[in-house]
Amino acid sequence: MNSRSIRIIKQLCSGQTCRIVDLASMLGISTRLIRYEIEEANSFLTREGFCTIECDRLGVSLPVPEQEKDHFQQWLAGLDVNDISLTAEERKTVMLVLLLSSPGYLTSQYFADMLGVSKSCIDKDLSLLKTQVQNDGLQFLCKPGSGDRLRGEERKIRAICLNTIEQSLSFADYLSNEDYNPEYVERQVQKCFCDAWFRPLTGVIHDLEQRLDKKLSYSSFRNLLLYLCVALTRISNKNFVTIEPENQVLLQATKEYKLAEEISEQIDHRFGVKIPVSEKCTFTVLLVGAKYSIPEPYMKEDWAEIQILTDRMIQAMSEKLSISFMEDEEMYTALQAHLGPMVFRLKNKVPALNPSLKQIKHTYENIFSALQSVIQSINSPLLAGIQEDDIAYLSLHFCASIERRERIFTISRVAIVCVHGVGTANLLKELVCSRFKSIRVVTTTTENDLTSIEMSDVDFVISSIPLAHCSSPWVKVNPILTDDDFCQIERMIAKYSSKSRPSNTSLNFFNEIVSTIEDQCVVDNMPLLIDSLIKCFEKAGISIKRSRVQPTLAQLLPPEKIKCRQVVSDWESAVRLAGSILLEAGDVTGDFVESIVKTVQSAGPYSVVSRGVALVHSEVGMGINNLAMSMITLQEPVPFHHPTNDPVKLILCLAPVDNSSHVSALEDFIEFLRGNDVDCICEETDPYILHEYLHRSDE
Repeated sequence: MNSRSIRIIKQLCSGQTCRIVDLASMLGISTRLIRYEIEEANSFLTREGFCTIECDRLGVSLPVPEQEKDHFQQWLAGLDVNDISLTAEERKTVMLVLLLSSPGYLTSQYFADMLGVSKSCIDKDLSLLKTQVQNDGLQFLCKPGSGDRLRGEERKIRAICLNTIEQSLSFADYLSNEDYNPEYVERQVQKCFCDAWFRPLTGVIHDLEQRLDKKLSYSSFRNLLLYLCVALTRISNKNFVTIEPENQVLLQATKEYKLAEEISEQIDHRFGVKIPVSEKCTFTVLLVGAKYSIPEPYMKEDWAEIQILTDRMIQAMSEKLSISFMEDEEMYTALQAHLGPMVFRLKNKVPALNPSLKQIKHTYENIFSALQSVIQSINSPLLAGIQEDDIAYLSLHFCASIERRERIFTISRVAIVCVHGVGTANLLKELVCSRFKSIRVVTTTTENDLTSIEMSDVDFVISSIPLAHCSSPWVKVNPILTDDDFCQIERMIAKYSSKSRPSNTSLNFFNEIVSTIEDQCVVDNMPLLIDSLIKCFEKAGISIKRSRVQPTLAQLLPPEKIKCRQVVSDWESAVRLAGSILLEAGDVTGDFVESIVKTVQSAGPYSVVSRGVALVHSEVGMGINNLAMSMITLQEPVPFHHPTNDPVKLILCLAPVDNSSHVSALEDFIEFLRGNDVDCICEETDPYILHEYLHRSDE
């Protein structure tokens, strides 16, 4: 009996009836082949003395008597290669798992004995497997008389380990610790990588969450737990990752490294496995890239460029798909929060595993392809090495934004029809309106009274009975709505509802006015002018989102907020001096100055964005009255404890009011640094001349 027949038996052993078409979809084969698989399974069940799968017009079922269920489950769990005929792909997966987890060489005869097939069959499988791993950058090392083993860069080997586990392991079932019957391949994955480590490591991570007083997201928890299982398996076999000294110094300066050390101490205590520094650094990368159910403010490396990348990506996708993603403030927050840890992973060459990759590419093909094209055109070094797994994750943010737009801008006028009108119709109305906030129920009625309603006011009809003579689009649902009913209603909303979309006309007009004023006048306080203009527009009934108005660097940095050749004693006095400029101007409060000092203390070297240049900022809105910037240059540079970019002689201070309105100015600042030598900038003594440099960089 092959593994497909086993999967059918496991699917049916709960006693529920399944449709043949659903089984075919689950296994990815035709309904005709399903019938052959059922025949194969029944022959095996009969031989083992169990009841057989029954087929009728309702579907297929396996009616195991209640008194036999425990015995049946134990029998299923005990099936091995003597009972199951593995496919060539399954044999290759098992051999790969064994090679990845083994401390030494393995022979063809060992594989043949274990998998219950001939040695010649194994030799063919190994030949195909060698080609497969060579494409992944690994090699087979063959030793006559001893067998084969895998050789290659340890990071690549671990990436293959994780990918193999991801494809084979039912993580949720294994984590729940409930009785379930894994298939043979999955059981081998559990034995080789998980059984020795999984449960204790779960406790280690939960202890970590308690100390942090926040929980890892499910995805981050899974990735960390599985990586630790792989790492301990490989470390136990004396296989270690290496790390560049420069990266090691940078990672050791993070607070996450201390967490990695705590995890390593617990691993040593529980398993007696010593974790070297290079491995602690790989743990640190995972912890830095982790997401939490209570997210912390993002203050990591490349903060400014990540915000610029976020803005460019959203604008490019808006143009590509003719959808104004720029109106979605939640989109900026979510995408920026995702890009930060992702960029850190890409820099440290930690692979992402997206188990939903194929489904996302198929379901959201248009968005995935558009984003792939946008990423290529942006060509940001931050995204160097990005794979389809990450692009698929990023695509979901744009999908979510589209869904939010549908909820906000789609109003569905609906009639609800039931057999008797009042009772069931009102219940149905409550269920519909509680789920779909954009639905407006025009009327609740019976089929007989439907003809008297003015249907031009109705987008579609929701009915608990068939409507043979209804002239408007209609959908039949159950009186108590099911998930399928909700899906059908969503499709009706997408297909038939009236939609109104916002345009960028008002924003473009506003920006043109601001540019005209700036060209013709000397503006003392550009942020104040913008705020005043927004109020004038709003009085005239024209709504302008403040977050989408992006002043330039020269607008936010007038000469009064630039101080040249200042003398300070250390990084803290430099940061306080930059903050005091905004405090004196009334842009911020004292809380802001304390916040930026704490930010630098927490972020450490991450506030140094390039050689000799630091960008300091607070949390969004923390003690901030207006969007503002200040800049100071130093007569004598001071250390910020960055391993390569110290000492710092230029500090830009940002007071952000949201996640996006300062992005254009940040982009100007990056261009300003690229076009001018930092040493020359810091030699200048006149803030008006520096402001002129800034103005030129805007152009």
